[in-house]
Amino acid sequence: MSIAPEKTPTAKIKVLIADDHVTVREGLAAIIGRQSDMLVVAEAATGRDAVDFWRQQRPDIVLLDLRMPVLDGVAAMGEIRQQDPSARIVVLTTFDTDHEISRAVKAGEMHVLTLLAQGKGNKEIGLNLHISETTVKSHLRSIFNKLNVLSRTEAIAVASRRGLLQL
Repeated sequence: MSIAPEKTPTAKIKVLIADDHVTVREGLAAIIGRQSDMLVVAEAATGRDAVDFWRQQRPDIVLLDLRMPVLDGVAAMGEIRQQDPSARIVVLTTFDTDHEISRAVKAGEMHVLTLLAQGKGNKEIGLNLHISETTVKSHLRSIFNKLNVLSRTEAIAVASRRGLLQL
């Protein structure tokens, strides 16, 4: 008689949702809850709660709204990144002004943009930031969308013109 090897369950991706709109939080929680490889470990209605829950739960990813009471999303991101610079944070926002985009980029995606401006390729950016090349591409897509550009060169030019980069 042979005994089948015991299967180790795959760890689920732990997600913290931080948004002051209950409908958005509950909607995201419902969508994520249907994913077999993801688990919502906390929901926060304020930026302060987001930081506190992050400290308690240490989620794999944070979905973070920029405009929240008590502590805004950018400040919450800053506090989380002070504790763990490699914390993975996805910014949720409907903002489209230069000021808000600038604040969000400076808080989390500035490293990728700076390395991009230094002429580094995706692989090299990934190695520098200890993230995968796929994650670099995802950050670049996000940067391109936020800056409303289509290319690396255009992103650098627009970011420089907006004062996001010091070239």
